[in-house]
Amino acid sequence: MAKHYLNKRGYRYEELDVNRDPAAYDEMIRLSGQRYTPTLDAGGNVLADFGPDELEIFLKKHSIQP
Repeated sequence: MAKHYLNKRGYRYEELDVNRDPAAYDEMIRLSGQRYTPTLDAGGNVLADFGPDELEIFLKKHSIQP
């Protein structure tokens, strides 16, 4: 759902598969303090284990534009 939301609105992002990349998994935990996906790091602002509503609020709060 997060990818669909970002794609539909023209956001660019890098997707890391934490199931296949142990280093990415460790970094996700370090950044978010959680083991849940999705986790988004946008300019040092981290949002973990979220749905579309939380994502929209996060992007607006941090003035993150496509």
